[in-house]
Amino acid sequence: PQLVTLAHKSHVCIGLDSGPTHIAIAVSTPTIILFCSSPASMSKPLDDRLHRVVETPVRPCGTHCFSQPCWMDTPCREFISVDDVYDAFADIVANHYPEKMPV
Repeated sequence: PQLVTLAHKSHVCIGLDSGPTHIAIAVSTPTIILFCSSPASMSKPLDDRLHRVVETPVRPCGTHCFSQPCWMDTPCREFISVDDVYDAFADIVANHYPEKMPV
């Protein structure tokens, strides 16, 4: 119950393709969901007006894996850039909270 309340009161959620992020999606909190080892097509949010998907452009091992820990020297998550996440965040702020945008 506390996680649901926190997600509902949040202005934006940034998270991996995991339970807490999907809870934020379920309570209609604008969300940036990062897809690393799994493809976005498997469980991306349906409402692309409210949510943004940032997916790794490269999977070095060539598969969609769920290995813990990753056996690669450079895990998939390291191919998601800070700029891509920032751009998704700025897009959500501009579309849902325009009064918060810097001048």
